[in-house]
Amino acid sequence: MEEENHGGKIKQQGQHVYGDQINVAGNLIQNIVQRLSRRDRWGALVLLLAILGIVVWISVKVSIQPPDEEIKYTTYRVAVAPFDTQNLNGESDDIGLDVANKVFGRLSIALADLPTGSGIGLIEPERVGPLDGIWQSRLSFVWRTWGILTGKPVASSPDERAKRAAELAEKLGAQIVVYGAIDGTDGDWTVAPEFYVAPEFYYDDAYELIGVHDLGAPFHVGQGDGRTQIKINEEFAVRMKVLAQIVEGLTYFAMQDEGGSYYKRALASFESIENDKDLWGEIDSKHLVNLLIGNTKGKLGDLVGAVDAFTAALDYDPEYSRAYAGLGSAYYVAALKKDTVGSGSSVDTALLSNAINQYERALDANHQPPRADIEVKVHFGLGQSYLMLGLYKDDGVMDESLLEKAMEEFGEVIQVYNGTDNLRIRHLAAESYARIGLIHRSRGLLMEARAAYEQAVKLAVGDPDRREIFKQALTELNNDPVAQPE
Repeated sequence: MEEENHGGKIKQQGQHVYGDQINVAGNLIQNIVQRLSRRDRWGALVLLLAILGIVVWISVKVSIQPPDEEIKYTTYRVAVAPFDTQNLNGESDDIGLDVANKVFGRLSIALADLPTGSGIGLIEPERVGPLDGIWQSRLSFVWRTWGILTGKPVASSPDERAKRAAELAEKLGAQIVVYGAIDGTDGDWTVAPEFYVAPEFYYDDAYELIGVHDLGAPFHVGQGDGRTQIKINEEFAVRMKVLAQIVEGLTYFAMQDEGGSYYKRALASFESIENDKDLWGEIDSKHLVNLLIGNTKGKLGDLVGAVDAFTAALDYDPEYSRAYAGLGSAYYVAALKKDTVGSGSSVDTALLSNAINQYERALDANHQPPRADIEVKVHFGLGQSYLMLGLYKDDGVMDESLLEKAMEEFGEVIQVYNGTDNLRIRHLAAESYARIGLIHRSRGLLMEARAAYEQAVKLAVGDPDRREIFKQALTELNNDPVAQPE
């Protein structure tokens, strides 16, 4: 009963009236389509989809609800979205929302027991807007009609869910979106809980953390009978305690203090999960906890501890690309810490080689979470590592082959950016142009260096400190007559 008080009603009168109306319309349209000859179905579908578009647009305008006033002013927001449902024998419109409400209730209880709980705003499933459960409900009959016409029903993929979670986070200003999928394809319902970490609070500070994470392995809950509800409650009772401590740790991590006190608090939150065997013993996601610990230890300068944590994550999941990327970053930073300002020759080349090896393994790993930008970060890390090796490998004598490899990796980052409006990738593209400019300058190709730095300045609009550094390099080149066009 306590959970219901925190989770709210499964379905509030009025909030889903538009979704219900469209479902009824969808069923009528489906019946019409079924009666048409196969020759006429495509033309009818085009017309009906046009009508649907108008109806959905109107209903979306009516049903979008902003967060409560008390949520607006919280530092950190967590939105709980209705779960996607597939092959549940017609029960999908309610089950996804029902499960989300259970998650919301359990998470509310768990956060209330933490010191930071009052500073974290929870947005309940009924208020997440049309991008998830309500949107799915409105388009479900389109999926069914598509199945009638093609014989190939359309199901939601992890990438599609991740994209919707990212859109939802941006719309609500949420740092975390909790969601998932329920699949009854094999008769036995399988629940796969996930959560998305938005990048805005982390920027380039923790690329391994942003994007989608699974909250334990998928679990089976029966066939939709009374035992299913009991099993769901039992599983989420544990998993929401874990998620609450993850949220607490990420809240501290996002504060990014210079002195490290908040990073220490974040580390304490993450390590409390790792140390609580009763809490974590039943959930197969220790790779996630060790990833969080590794990133936080890296921010605290404990690179040995970071390497140990990332290695432990790989012990649990040898195909975890995030952990390989974390290892690459840790080895790269450790290699540069041996450099003495002005010496230009004391970079640890062995550690740089280790970094390259780990970055390459990250690209090859099978576990590549959606929306995590792992690939582009790895290309940037490889470029950095090849650049430093090319400059410092032979005591000040440049290795042109390594510098060329660095150029290729930075070019990969720029190529990815040219096909996206992703702000994080734009930041890495700016840094890539700047390093290409540095390589050109080291080779005496001053006009090419000038062009590269101009692009870096152009892309670094949202980072005034880095933009000023790039502008200074460009000013030096502009004052050099050799760098001027003829």
